[in-house]
Amino acid sequence: MVTKTSSKTSPPQPKFKEEAFKLERTLAEITETDIAVSSGEGLQTIWRYTVPTGINLIFSHADVLSAYLENSGAAEVAAGSLIDVIIEDADRQAHRTIFNESRYTKVKEFQDEDLKAHLDVEPGQVVVAREGEHVTIRGNVNTTLDASDSYFNLTCKRVRRSLFTV
Repeated sequence: MVTKTSSKTSPPQPKFKEEAFKLERTLAEITETDIAVSSGEGLQTIWRYTVPTGINLIFSHADVLSAYLENSGAAEVAAGSLIDVIIEDADRQAHRTIFNESRYTKVKEFQDEDLKAHLDVEPGQVVVAREGEHVTIRGNVNTTLDASDSYFNLTCKRVRRSLFTV
């Protein structure tokens, strides 16, 4: 007796190549805004990165945020200042939060990997910032913030459109 075996295979799964990427204030796509005293005004934009055409950014729980915020008097802002990170749609009418509003002291670490602040993305999940969307770092400080003397690092994965499939 001859038994017929199925030669049916699963369709190929989409593959894409991710490359490590770091958002920093020195990137050409970053715009920065000094903040006047913002007590009571809520979170205001400090830096905004517009995702270029043909690029997608992938954020996961493994990614980290570090920041140093300086006021106009060349001193570090107060520890109780607030910071968050959102992804805004292209027309900035809606957003998704990837780093919940937190005290500034949580994001001050740049060196010790064990102390860096991880993004608030569920483990095993990812959040994608697509071309034309904005990755925005906001703050609420009780002083005038000098964005040009402040800096940040936000890690993620970068994928070029031709390699990215959802």
